[in-house]
Amino acid sequence: MYEIDVHYYLTYYLAKQTGCFSDAQARAIANGNQVTDEDDQYAPGPGRIYRNSRYHALHPGASPGKAFYGGGLDFFAFGRFLHYYQDTFSHAGFDNSAYGHTKGGHGVDKTATAVGKAMRMARGTYNEISKFAERECKCKPPGWNSSMEETVRKFSEVKTKYPNLADIEGNVALGYSDFAYADYAALGRKVGILGVPFR
Repeated sequence: MYEIDVHYYLTYYLAKQTGCFSDAQARAIANGNQVTDEDDQYAPGPGRIYRNSRYHALHPGASPGKAFYGGGLDFFAFGRFLHYYQDTFSHAGFDNSAYGHTKGGHGVDKTATAVGKAMRMARGTYNEISKFAERECKCKPPGWNSSMEETVRKFSEVKTKYPNLADIEGNVALGYSDFAYADYAALGRKVGILGVPFR
């Protein structure tokens, strides 16, 4: 799974770029996305076959084109859909539902590892958010533009100190937190590039 920088902050930024959502609605979409990693009901992990495949795109055949939101004006649930959608990019090639991308380390979840892939994920996420806004809110967002392209590229290029060992908040490969491996400076740079408030 991408990390909080993508699942919360980038999602919040992209939702705000549509001009279709209040701040509370954009936060609900972003929180629904991020909580998919935090709430034990949805969180991934070794042996969590159902959760890994259902919410984190760790199964054979996972692809952006097969991600589907059933509809309804539920911002939090839509955020959970976006989590799966975004993970189809970072988890491409990792289809083991029991162990996910353990062999790939945390590097597969870093935007700087594959900036081109991260950019495709961001454009696709904006497209999904735009479709949701049109269908459920009857609001027509503007298209992806050069300012968004430049901002998201700068965001995606920020590297972290321990790209394969831990995620940006210090969660290490075995699933526990070790704040010594966190890179809050990188997270701060990424949030600053997006120009959004901290969660």
